[in-house]
Amino acid sequence: MKAYIFHLLPFVMLLISCNENAKENNKKVMDQLQKVATKKSDIHPFTEPMNEGHQTEEFLKQQVFQFDIDLNFGGNDRLDGTLYTNTNSSGIRIDKVDGSSLVFDGKQVYLTPADANDKGARFDMFTWQYFFALPYKLNDPGTQWEDLETLKLSDSLELPAGRLSFKSGTGDAPDDWYVVYYDPENGLIHTAGYIVTFGGKDPEEAEANAHAICYHDYQDVEGIPVATRWTFHNWNKESGLGEQLGEAKLKNLKFSTLHDSIFSKPKNAKAINM
Repeated sequence: MKAYIFHLLPFVMLLISCNENAKENNKKVMDQLQKVATKKSDIHPFTEPMNEGHQTEEFLKQQVFQFDIDLNFGGNDRLDGTLYTNTNSSGIRIDKVDGSSLVFDGKQVYLTPADANDKGARFDMFTWQYFFALPYKLNDPGTQWEDLETLKLSDSLELPAGRLSFKSGTGDAPDDWYVVYYDPENGLIHTAGYIVTFGGKDPEEAEANAHAICYHDYQDVEGIPVATRWTFHNWNKESGLGEQLGEAKLKNLKFSTLHDSIFSKPKNAKAINM
């Protein structure tokens, strides 16, 4: 999983600062969200069932979504905390149960307190939020789709699938790609296989170590279906899912309104290298 998925970050970047008026900030956010939600001409035909199934247009009309996450790999705790995100991904915050927080204000990542352990901070800041936001980012600028018709996920399951890749120069790892499977009965994403080339990894090497996230137990949140359990697996395009490696449980899912401090640089914080 990629530590910093810059090409998957939104094209609407807002810097929310303590000096700005909260009402003005909210209006700017809502104006930008409406632009994203109504730009239907950019929707690739393969993604239409998923956009409808996930109520993407309605989701993007909201301001902030938040949830508690309990993530484990190999029986070990990986992340426990509460994640907040602008619905267009322009601001992200993770408040961890150990008392530390990570904040992305649209330009820079901050960790508070400044003496907190910063190991994996860049990774945590963007990876888990992206897996949540995937259904709403399928047609971001620079995305390219190839309809793969149906692919095998297991001996008993085949689903419609498409390959998501990126135009040259998109973000910091344009050689990454994803294979997204959806349930044709409801348009909800079932699984996303992916490779990671960030950091200069060769694409062939990355393909040999591909993984997948599966979305389970969708819950209705104000009319928006959201998966409340994720599982992570070994994966390849030919045979589908392999051994399960990890699991995340999400609870206390809800929409909230934007206030001007949630995605601002915290006090006693240090910047994390991008």
